Amino acid sequence: MNAFDQAAVYLSRQMRTRKQTEDYLSRKGYSRDEIREACDMLESYHYLDDLEYARLYFEAAGRKEKGRARILKELAAKGVSRGTAEEAERLTETPDEFETALALAERIFADQDLSGMDWKEKEKIRARAARRLASRGFASDVIFRAIRKAESEKENTE
Repeated sequence: MNAFDQAAVYLSRQMRTRKQTEDYLSRKGYSRDEIREACDMLESYHYLDDLEYARLYFEAAGRKEKGRARILKELAAKGVSRGTAEEAERLTETPDEFETALALAERIFADQDLSGMDWKEKEKIRARAARRLASRGFASDVIFRAIRKAESEKENTE
């Protein structure tokens, strides 16, 4: 099987980036020239399209409540250039990052009864919320605003 056919079978299972496809073909033992030629041909047929891959990735990651920084990092790990990832972000209608972070923070505070807590106990909840939001890839300014607002809204409802 030639490199083009091997890559076409690989891409038939799921969408991949050019780098993922190049790495796959390299592991299969094809030469650099064969890999480049196969990937160029696949791009010309739109079977390989890093911009479309990144756009779809942004959509899916937005539904999974991931922050921008994490999405960009994951795309970079898959071989998508920063410029392509940022262009894909511009082309994608993603939820507002603050609103997404706020929804997550509100869920964390929803289970808590803040009225009887002292400052130290509240700080533990804030720290847990901050760690969770940071692990999702939200920027620190977004995290702190979301936590402040979620805590304030929770205290106003109690």
